[in-house]
Amino acid sequence: MWEVPRYRIKAYLRQLRKGRSETDRDGKARFHYMKVRGQLAVVEGFGRTPEIIGVSLLLNDLSYNGVWLFSSKPLLPGQGIRLTLQYPTDFFVAGVILSCSQTLRPFSVLSNGSSFPHRVHIKFNTQSTDELVDVRKFVHGVQAKLYPVGNA
Repeated sequence: MWEVPRYRIKAYLRQLRKGRSETDRDGKARFHYMKVRGQLAVVEGFGRTPEIIGVSLLLNDLSYNGVWLFSSKPLLPGQGIRLTLQYPTDFFVAGVILSCSQTLRPFSVLSNGSSFPHRVHIKFNTQSTDELVDVRKFVHGVQAKLYPVGNA
């Protein structure tokens, strides 16, 4: 029948091993992410102290227009907020809640003994071009740390 050269078989086995090394031992594909804790201040009007809520987010969910994050408390759409992060530099931005939903099960990615059962979508409110430039610089810096190769 057909004779397959030994070097082709070795190349095929190398390719299989390489594909196996790109997955975890459990057979799950690897996913590069970075988890960050932050604070969310809910703005309710003048003269009232804002309620501070602990949040956790994956930096992969950060974009120029907004962010998806996990919150310890439910929030109402339309509420004004101020988000503060300390990674990789201090970052402060105002925004509005677009949606909030309760997750069906806890995510193992975010579990460190804290419970963040609510998934919140925030849209950034940039009042000036300087704020927009600051948001873009921060997001670009985060993307450069997460994806160092091919990030121009």
